[in-house]
Amino acid sequence: DDEEEGGEGGGLQVRLQSRAPGRHLKHTGVAAWEASVTLGQWLSGLPSPQASSALRAVLKSKGSAEVFEKGGKGKPPVLDILKTGWAGVICVELGAGLGLPSIVAAHRGCALVVATDGDVPTLELLTANCAANSPPLPALLRAAELRWGVEDALSACGITVPPDLLLAADVVYGQEDAEPVWRALLDSMLQLTGARTLVLQAQVQRFGREAADGCEPRFRAMLADYFESAQVSPDELAATGDVARSNCTVHALRRKPLGAGVPRTVAGGDGAGGEEGGDERARKRPRQLARVM
Repeated sequence: DDEEEGGEGGGLQVRLQSRAPGRHLKHTGVAAWEASVTLGQWLSGLPSPQASSALRAVLKSKGSAEVFEKGGKGKPPVLDILKTGWAGVICVELGAGLGLPSIVAAHRGCALVVATDGDVPTLELLTANCAANSPPLPALLRAAELRWGVEDALSACGITVPPDLLLAADVVYGQEDAEPVWRALLDSMLQLTGARTLVLQAQVQRFGREAADGCEPRFRAMLADYFESAQVSPDELAATGDVARSNCTVHALRRKPLGAGVPRTVAGGDGAGGEEGGDERARKRPRQLARVM
């Protein structure tokens, strides 16, 4: 059955329509999970990007100035986020589920937020939640279908250039047999990031076999080939309301420029898709990466 869940953080009131996944409803995105709540609360309570040591570290990392100087014309580099905050930022969320982080980003001042998911029942809830929590104009918040690994992720999101901000909350879970799905996720992340893109990824800390040899450490190693990373400290998370009780981590990432040590392709899997399966149209051969500019 449908139910209403209330959320609050930094003065923002959010109401989410959700469902309880179970035996007859196996779609994981129809419920609010801890990592999504953690990322949303942290974004809502963060006074400014400048206030986060992790964001400062990844945006000011060695070599960033050289990359940003080569950025596209007419669009400020992501480094300016440290000065201007979220105002005017274009944002995409992957595997958005109910859309809490996207809703928070839209209300923090992002100009356009596209909350994406590849599961149809989840997308119905996501669309309803975006409409019910629409930000004040001129900011825009909308839902879009995106299955990981599709040929043109930018077009699926309705944009023509990589966004300034890419969000992802608890998009990696399961054992090694799900690795083709996470390779499809990596493919979409690479399509949706450039030198100007800041990635914020929240993840539940799991234990046992899933932590030792599951997809999380494998995916973290895959990301390390293409992204620089800095973790938001537990103290910083703890300073944001109920996040103090969270069992999640938040990482800030930025693309490495193609060069020594950075692979030029990402290996294809057996298919691509979102949390619930593959997309037969996705390419199975390695994809040549675009130069980070």
